[in-house]
Amino acid sequence: MAEPEKVADGEALPLRLHWRQTWPDKDADYVADADGYTGGVGRIYRHDTGPQQGIWFWAINAHGPE
Repeated sequence: MAEPEKVADGEALPLRLHWRQTWPDKDADYVADADGYTGGVGRIYRHDTGPQQGIWFWAINAHGPE
């Protein structure tokens, strides 16, 4: 695993996401991986049932020293 890039205080941290399909049998469900982080750091998917059917949901979450 590569270390996340270090930047000066107040400087933007570049984050490059690599998207892949979360589950092989679901078309509208993706997870994002990022270099230097273990596991997924983001996910986007479309609800396919219930009162939110057809609505997209997304979340981004990564923990690191920076």
